[in-house]
Amino acid sequence: MNPAEAIPAPRAPIWWHNLQFWRNPLTFMETLHRDYGDIVAISPKHIFIFSADYNQQALNNAQQFHTVKVPFPTPPNSALARLFTIPGQMNGPENRHQRQIMLTTLHQKYYDRYYQGIVQVITHHLATWRVGQTRDMLPEMNQITLKTPCQAIFDLDPDGEGQQVVKLIEAWGDTLIASNTTLFPFNLKGLPYHHLLRISEQLETEYTRLIQRQRARGLPSEAPLSYLIEQYDEKHLTWAELIGQMNNLFNAGNTSRAAVLAWTLFLISQHPDFLGMVQAELRRNVAGNIPTAAELANLPLLEAAIKETMRLLPPVSWFSRTVMADTQLGDYPIANGTTIICSPFVIQRHPDIYPQPHRFWPERWLTTTPNIYAYLPFGAGPRACVGSNLALFEMKLVLAMILQQYQLTPPAQAVINSTGVMVSMPQAMPLELWPREVPFIKRSVRGNIHESVNLA
Repeated sequence: MNPAEAIPAPRAPIWWHNLQFWRNPLTFMETLHRDYGDIVAISPKHIFIFSADYNQQALNNAQQFHTVKVPFPTPPNSALARLFTIPGQMNGPENRHQRQIMLTTLHQKYYDRYYQGIVQVITHHLATWRVGQTRDMLPEMNQITLKTPCQAIFDLDPDGEGQQVVKLIEAWGDTLIASNTTLFPFNLKGLPYHHLLRISEQLETEYTRLIQRQRARGLPSEAPLSYLIEQYDEKHLTWAELIGQMNNLFNAGNTSRAAVLAWTLFLISQHPDFLGMVQAELRRNVAGNIPTAAELANLPLLEAAIKETMRLLPPVSWFSRTVMADTQLGDYPIANGTTIICSPFVIQRHPDIYPQPHRFWPERWLTTTPNIYAYLPFGAGPRACVGSNLALFEMKLVLAMILQQYQLTPPAQAVINSTGVMVSMPQAMPLELWPREVPFIKRSVRGNIHESVNLA
């Protein structure tokens, strides 16, 4: 018997499923789950899983289930290959070694440095905002998440000496997620993949300059970059791994954090009563000041808003693993080489785990602690995101500083569409800046966001 034959499976060829998946992955996965249950085979070698138990089996065994590499070539000895020499592209002992080094760069001892850098970036950015303006929150938040590591980790003024590296990282990230980069991975002038290779070379040159700059400053001990350079000098990192670690610190989750921040501001704007509760929490605990790290830890409603946003519109809607030897998921035999697709988007809308799953209801997080394999904004198991605490810290700080200065609401009849193949991103997120003192009026919006979230 074919290992996947016993698994529920729709009757259609794999090419048809691939077409439907890439056309609209979220609808495709929700339909599979609704029609076939918690485990579905669209071919003997392609299996979707939609339950906490299956997620735990696949995500907790990093030896049996390996991460999948990027979907385009990374030529040996190229700048692109070095930029992708990161824990997320590794398996086994290599992954564990690189994760341990990355964990050290995110250690609590650096948090004051991170805090000061994040505050500087947000303060400088919000100084350009004015009451009455309409701002597209996705690029606004993207600028903050791009500039934060520049200031906080590498001690570069993102609008001065660090401007070039910020521009390169933004261009690199945009090219990376462009669909044509994956569809046409050819080194031909005019194609996005060719552009990606060239930008990678420029970015590595900038990282090399930063390493030289840090050496000239005497490798100050309070800087995470100094630690990485010392690991390279002591032969614990290769050159490729040093460049990869730097790229990971600069790039990891920038786009997804920006999307979460934009979505959170929008969803709060659609729920005036909850907005009032958050404003009261901020007045009570922060009183109009820049919140300290200790005060950030005492903002449960603001944290709940972020968690609920990541539940409804997760940073990554799906990801995959490759089976490295014949195994089982539950009662089903799974063959070596099978691709397992896991979907935070689907599991985080399971009505038995999350009542009223399509509703933005942050208060649920004040009393709910779901199974870690049923809530996956940062993954779970031995490959879970090592920067999750810092990401949540940064997002709370950004939102606290914005919501103490402004009320935000979309223009009348704004169109809010969700887009993206893996990351749930708003196509655009126009929000008007209102003073906090005026009565708030909710404005309804149009767009496909209504397919993902009940805004009634």
